[in-house]
Amino acid sequence: MVKKGNIGIGLSISESLFIRFRQFLALKYGVVQKGLISSEVELALEAFMAEHGSHTHKTQTNLMNTPNPTPLIYRVKEEVKEYMKEKMGYEVIYQVPIRHVKEAIAMVRGSDKRTVTKWLKDFKKYKVLKDITLNMVEFL
Repeated sequence: MVKKGNIGIGLSISESLFIRFRQFLALKYGVVQKGLISSEVELALEAFMAEHGSHTHKTQTNLMNTPNPTPLIYRVKEEVKEYMKEKMGYEVIYQVPIRHVKEAIAMVRGSDKRTVTKWLKDFKKYKVLKDITLNMVEFL
């Protein structure tokens, strides 16, 4: 069933890509639930249009000057998680010490304390990270 205000579309992608995408979503969110694929495809399409230009509602100039924080937040979160997997040996990143997240942010976005603080604040603002205890956080 399609939500009110949305349209249903049919498309064909390779089975292997679809399986990898579902696995990616299961790891990213820690759950498999109805609507995740639609939400992620919408985010991907928005990010693609922002990156390559969209003339449907905005001009190229206006589009490139408009901040697009949500896709950037998710992209940086994935960079941080990838760093933690490669350099810290995490297999699945769910609940982790805050110091590991700070180190990963410093390595992928810049080591200035203000930069690390800004990304932690933005991660929490856009609900991709939440505090569990004083020293532990959870990626959402």
